[in-house]
Amino acid sequence: MKKEIRESFADFKSCFSDIPDPRISRCRKHKLLDILGLCLVGVICGCDSWVEIEEYGKEKETYLKRYFDFDNGIPSHDTIGRVMQMIKPESLHKSLIQWTNLISTKIKGEVIAIDGKAIRGSKDTAKGKSWITMVSAWAQDSGLVLAHEKVAEKSNEINAIPKLLDAIDVTDCIVTIDAMGTQKTIAKKIRAEKADYILALKRNHETMYEEVEHLFNYIEKQEQIYVENDVDKGHGRIERRTTKVITIEQANKWMDQSDIKGWKDLESIICVEAYRDIGGKVTNSKRYYLSSLPINNPFSQKIGTLIRSHWGIENNLHWVLDVVFKEDLSQVRTGFADENFSTIRKIAFNLLKTNKYKASLKRKRMKAGWNNKFLSQVLNPNL
Repeated sequence: MKKEIRESFADFKSCFSDIPDPRISRCRKHKLLDILGLCLVGVICGCDSWVEIEEYGKEKETYLKRYFDFDNGIPSHDTIGRVMQMIKPESLHKSLIQWTNLISTKIKGEVIAIDGKAIRGSKDTAKGKSWITMVSAWAQDSGLVLAHEKVAEKSNEINAIPKLLDAIDVTDCIVTIDAMGTQKTIAKKIRAEKADYILALKRNHETMYEEVEHLFNYIEKQEQIYVENDVDKGHGRIERRTTKVITIEQANKWMDQSDIKGWKDLESIICVEAYRDIGGKVTNSKRYYLSSLPINNPFSQKIGTLIRSHWGIENNLHWVLDVVFKEDLSQVRTGFADENFSTIRKIAFNLLKTNKYKASLKRKRMKAGWNNKFLSQVLNPNL
């Protein structure tokens, strides 16, 4: 039975066994794979610190030995923290991608939202260390983190996004990015990866933003444009959205050519007008986007629906990381530990999301901590 259980967890070991051990040989009392496995299982079961992971390991040592060796018992929290701050994050990122590819189906045709999130607890004022920001690629339909990339110090998301696109296969997908990533080089990169893009346009591109704003105020008086209308109601809130789309052919007639030039395969310019009535208080807003998608897009979805799906990364990933996994409260910050802990959280997140049990991730974490049989099902998605 023990052999069968270990073989069923062979995929994990195949993805993580190539991670270089940063310790010198004489200091390797505990196997690196045992430490990584303990961290992952501990985080799945509700642990949010090295101390909690050690305590969990001591309580569940017999169960954990079904998957790992632990020849010298459960490592201390100091040992766990010291090892995790030394592991090169790139190797752990690679394991995240490999493991996600094993537990997920092909993401063809999905919306892949790319967005950054600061881990505010990683800031160490005494040492002059700012918090780290991780840019993640999120598959909307699958609900999985495909990969993430740390924003380098004294840099921004613009430099991290191309590296993230290099790490994953976005062929035939739609990549959505907020205004920070709305750059001609990134649009070109997405098209080179055989994907489409929807990029938010804000005032960081001041000249083009004003040109697009003026165009939408003017063009409807001159010719017919494509329009979608949607209404959402619930919990005392009414939201009416109007999505207007100008084709590249129309834009060529009315816009300054220098503004359009250089946006690879630009097919449509989009305006989303939203009117919200919340308890009688009415607000309205306009947002603009650039897209390589034509009006009659091959994905057979409304443009407005595709745009709204981007916010799934905020509601279903970033919010969960903060509220369920307490990421912003984490005081892990030495060496590479904060970045590596972020990767472990996302691997745990993906495994919990993949599990078919109908419950919130918070309940799944508690159930995994209480019930070894359920935990085994989380760890072995194919069971």
